Amino acid sequence: MGKKEDDGSLKVIEEYTEKIVKNPNNIDYYIDRGDIYFSIRELEKALEDYSKVIELSSYSNSTKGRYYRDRGYTYYCLKEYKKAIEDFSKAIELEPTDRDYHNNRGNAYYYLKEYEKAIEEGWFTYRYYHARGELYYYLGEYEKAVEDYSKAIKNYSKETDLFPLRIDYYIDRGDAYYCLKEYEKAIKDYSCALEFKSICEEVEDLEKIISGHLDSDFKKHRKQEQLDNF
Repeated sequence: MGKKEDDGSLKVIEEYTEKIVKNPNNIDYYIDRGDIYFSIRELEKALEDYSKVIELSSYSNSTKGRYYRDRGYTYYCLKEYKKAIEDFSKAIELEPTDRDYHNNRGNAYYYLKEYEKAIEEGWFTYRYYHARGELYYYLGEYEKAVEDYSKAIKNYSKETDLFPLRIDYYIDRGDAYYCLKEYEKAIKDYSCALEFKSICEEVEDLEKIISGHLDSDFKKHRKQEQLDNF
């Protein structure tokens, strides 16, 4: 935020503060001031206002649920994930069918590394499986790594609106297959990554990355014309 915009926000905050002094039980003033504090990243002050909103609120469950969500998200931005979960859980109690609340709580569980609970929320399953697959890979448990990478690939297309392909997931699974000496499957995954590299510009020098996986033992295993496809 630029200095001029910041100065404008501070001026509006002063105006709301004056209104609150005159009418300290007006919930809308705290909501608006809290939102401005949040927008300029004065998160501690935003927390104070959102807490006051919850204290004063006598609205319906759906409205009050949003107030807990706002405070929970502020805790989340402060990386106070346990407090964020408490508020998101309260929001869910008040409005259990709101998927955003579950999404937010799933995010917080994820960053606390409580992956099973994140999965229970129905979100981020693919990230969990990929993360666990990487752990298995570095532990040398390649069969378990392949299983989790496969689940990550499957769930990515189910859980996102993005193109149903993560080429890094295919490369990772190819690596695990390679370590298991399942070279045909490794080549299939590498080839899949190469096929779609044109729509995945964030991965640079993909051919170099993949060629680095093809050591002399791998080359001996495959006929040269098959390797030339890379």
